[in-house]
Amino acid sequence: MGARLLFRIASLLAVVLWLSGCYAVITYQLGDDDDVSDDDDTADDDDTADDDDDTTPRPHDDDDIADDDDVSDDDDTTPSGGPYCYTEPGVDPTASLSDLQSSYSSSNWAATVLEVTDRRYPSGNMLLTDTQSDSWWGAFVDSSSWTSLMDSLMTMHHEQTHYFDYANALFPVHFGYFIREEWQPQVDFYEGFPRSEISSMLTDSSTDLYASTYLVGTQGTYGFMELLDEHNCYINGLAGLGLVGEYIPFGLSGRDGAVAFTYYLELYLQRARNVYPSLHADICGDPDMRDLILVQWLRMHYFLQFSDAFPNLGINDVAIEQHMYDPSLQWEIEDCIGHTLQASNCLLAGDPWTPPW
Repeated sequence: MGARLLFRIASLLAVVLWLSGCYAVITYQLGDDDDVSDDDDTADDDDTADDDDDTTPRPHDDDDIADDDDVSDDDDTTPSGGPYCYTEPGVDPTASLSDLQSSYSSSNWAATVLEVTDRRYPSGNMLLTDTQSDSWWGAFVDSSSWTSLMDSLMTMHHEQTHYFDYANALFPVHFGYFIREEWQPQVDFYEGFPRSEISSMLTDSSTDLYASTYLVGTQGTYGFMELLDEHNCYINGLAGLGLVGEYIPFGLSGRDGAVAFTYYLELYLQRARNVYPSLHADICGDPDMRDLILVQWLRMHYFLQFSDAFPNLGINDVAIEQHMYDPSLQWEIEDCIGHTLQASNCLLAGDPWTPPW
């Protein structure tokens, strides 16, 4: 165990994970679903969902979806008598970028990225700003056009999250996660079992793109903390892309990774409960871990609201969500964290929970 962990730390693993195929995305041109193009690490066309499924709305309640006027509210307090709803200060999907688009040049792509995220996604701006010391910062950016740069925001947030998380990990003591400006928790380390063990629990091909990358080979040997890291990377990538979704004219798997890894987390907890009960008790008995898992559910749904405005930002997301929202699987998270969940960024009214930031 020690040699594997030390190697991954020494190599900063944001790079190692990418080179070993840690990031997966499908892109396709709108209007030509049969022509699904790879983005280096993609699966075959057969893994994509039917067109009808791509536009099926997520089962949000109307009250759960924040109005545009409320998107930048601070979520540190819960309205009297109302449910706690996760938001992030400063998030504004309507902030104008027209001046940046009209003046864009590939020579100023880095300044443009930071200005875009400052206007629309301040936590993402903090992540990208604080990780500029990474020698691979920007290595996965296509700056050839405004559209390509906006598309690159998903990958950039994903990869810089890896960099931050591993840079703030001390194996096997704790693991760091970049969640938001106010909160980058370092939670106790639980090695767990190899995540490849959940592959036999998959019941269809909806997550083949991710299973064929993360649940096999060396990637499949990684345990619980790395599963949470990948989950975090896909949520941050979802946020980075969804908040500029109007500039993405083609289809891609922008939502798929976040919901797939939520589904994988449910399966991991189920297997831990059935096969590794001591591990399950340790994970679910840790209040910091419970908070992290809860925040990730709420935060993912908060950013799904914005991404959902653009049906082309998902391919198999609806099919994957059918598993993620399966009551028996959703219960695995609920049982672990002690909260009833909705397909929403809100808890039920009367659920007493205080954010840890």
